[in-house]
Amino acid sequence: MAKLLDARIRHLTSGLLKRKPLLLFKILSKYAQKYIWGKSSLRGVVFASSYKCNFNCTHCYANRFRDTETPPLSLNEKLVVMKECLQLGAISFDFVGGEIGLSPQLEKLLAASHPNKTHFSLASNGYDLTREKVRYLKKVGIDKISISIDSGSEEEHDRFRRKEGSYKRCFEALDNIHAEGLTPVIITCVSRGMTKEKAFHDLVDYAIKNRIELVFSAAIPFGQWEGNMDVLCNEEDISYMRELHDKYPFLTRDCYENMGNWGCPAAKQIIYISEYGDVMPCAFTHISFGNIRYEPLRDIRQRMLTIPQFENYHPVCLAGEDSSFIEKYLSKTFGVNPYPPTAEEVFPEDTNTNTKYSFSKNIKKVDRSCPLCGSNRNEVVASGREHEFDNTTRDLFFVVRCLDCNLVYLNPRPDDSTLDIIYPKQYYCYKNTFSSSFAKQSPLVSLKNKLNNSFGFPRRIRRLLTSLPRSEDMLRVLDVGCGSGSALDYFRDFTPGSIETTGLDFNKRALELVAAKQHKIISGRIEDISLPENYFDIIYSNNVIEHVAEPFVMIKKISNALKPGGVFLCETPNFDSLDARIFSRSGHWGGFHFPRHWTFFTAKTLEKMAKRANLKMESVTYQPVPIFWIWTLHSYIYHAKANKKLADKFFPLIEDKSNFLTSLLLKIIFSITDMGLKTFMGKTSLMTVVLRKQEQRVDE
Repeated sequence: MAKLLDARIRHLTSGLLKRKPLLLFKILSKYAQKYIWGKSSLRGVVFASSYKCNFNCTHCYANRFRDTETPPLSLNEKLVVMKECLQLGAISFDFVGGEIGLSPQLEKLLAASHPNKTHFSLASNGYDLTREKVRYLKKVGIDKISISIDSGSEEEHDRFRRKEGSYKRCFEALDNIHAEGLTPVIITCVSRGMTKEKAFHDLVDYAIKNRIELVFSAAIPFGQWEGNMDVLCNEEDISYMRELHDKYPFLTRDCYENMGNWGCPAAKQIIYISEYGDVMPCAFTHISFGNIRYEPLRDIRQRMLTIPQFENYHPVCLAGEDSSFIEKYLSKTFGVNPYPPTAEEVFPEDTNTNTKYSFSKNIKKVDRSCPLCGSNRNEVVASGREHEFDNTTRDLFFVVRCLDCNLVYLNPRPDDSTLDIIYPKQYYCYKNTFSSSFAKQSPLVSLKNKLNNSFGFPRRIRRLLTSLPRSEDMLRVLDVGCGSGSALDYFRDFTPGSIETTGLDFNKRALELVAAKQHKIISGRIEDISLPENYFDIIYSNNVIEHVAEPFVMIKKISNALKPGGVFLCETPNFDSLDARIFSRSGHWGGFHFPRHWTFFTAKTLEKMAKRANLKMESVTYQPVPIFWIWTLHSYIYHAKANKKLADKFFPLIEDKSNFLTSLLLKIIFSITDMGLKTFMGKTSLMTVVLRKQEQRVDE
């Protein structure tokens, strides 16, 4: 413990406490979680945010990663990486490469990662690390810079690095780091027998004399040493490095100090993320347990911890010292393409039987232009993942705002071929929630139905019907995206005269329910089918337009299908609400409904689109939408707090007999919340828009 405190105190007295006092509280809370409450969480992340480099070192492994057709993570994807790491408890990031100093995105990554309470270190070969650059790195938040020096001999280091003059540049970089008040660190790769060499001892003596932290990195048989077991340290090398650490705690290794634990920290306290999003146990164990693009980091790391080799603290470095682990598992990474191999390939006996943390497959996506103006100029405003169903996709999605017309939409969106995946069989619109016997017997269901009739969409349908002029002609109604046909039932119940009700949906099971209620049906997506022109008096869509691939095509077809003077009653999420402003940036706003909502309107953007289709906006009203609050809080607890069980218990998404009372109470509470917002703010997250077809074309 004395060694541990000595190492920590050295960091705090190096100026870190003055620059980042909040970091101290995070470190102390980590220890409290572990030693008081017995909880251990992720501590650090090694992030290869760029493999670009100005060197070609003998032991480099970056070339294996660069030899891929997979596109690197975008800046926005990297920002999501940082966010999910912080949510898992990470308090430190170590940026490696490549030469990470060549990445122009570093400043933005640091700025988005709680720089005042997070420790940032950067690994460099030191060649271009001028004092001005060190000053800049300190300004943007870097606390520690590690310089790779592979020998105390200038000739050996330059030969190893294949760069003449690199040795001198390393020590100039160390001086620059120290002069700017940052923590300098030396990292040296130790291969078999190296601890007996004079050059090694010269480097150690330099670190001791100047009290600079020296990190020993055991040689790994990968990169240009791939498969060469002769480079592994022997017992004599390992023992000598331990002896040095016992005498000088600042001569250390990653497996020496891990918040009180001795042993390999891979997966338990640290993880490694490549430039392409692959998540691995450490920077030297190149086995992908998943990709950040296709599932949450939380699930990927939990999958790692189900592997026996990473579940507990191994006494030695698995990748650099445990020859049995290397021969049995790491050898499967030698010469494979694509690189790195997956955990399924390396640990088939452990991953094939693991059902709780099974591997997630990504779905096909398509890029799209702005659905309103066609522009391709946009900015990302949010990102998020599915949190409502376990059998769809856990891919990462981005919400963008058009820089020309301000429309907000999902880009890229799921491909049309994935609709059966993202709309599972248990999707709430496609089934009757309760059995008829339970619905008849339960007074709570009766209460819910009364409240729904008084405040929900049946009330809006009734008000629309009463506002229409009386006519003896048959009233023709179309419900686009009819689901199980509930809205059509209300249209028929509230119409005193003759009425023809038609439901349109692409889900066969939903249409079977609609047909069983004696409504006419149209099968397909509205973008793909033809509707009779000038036929319907009313076309209704309840939270549908945000689901379609081409909302303008939908509005145009609806306009053509309406009689002159006919009404389109459209309900859709309102992106201009208070809760949207509060929760959208974090990606937890319930109105996102990832990945099923594809376009997010305000009254202004919807009016612009309707006008192009010869529809005039007659009114906009705002309604309580308690389910959005439930979805919001469920997403926050599920993703931000990594507690799906708690989210499902207190904010159930699928209403059934077991959670009916909880669901009803939540809907009452959040309906009252929304009515208060409507009173004081004038808006909620759900808008009901009445659009009327004009006799003549509306001028744009």
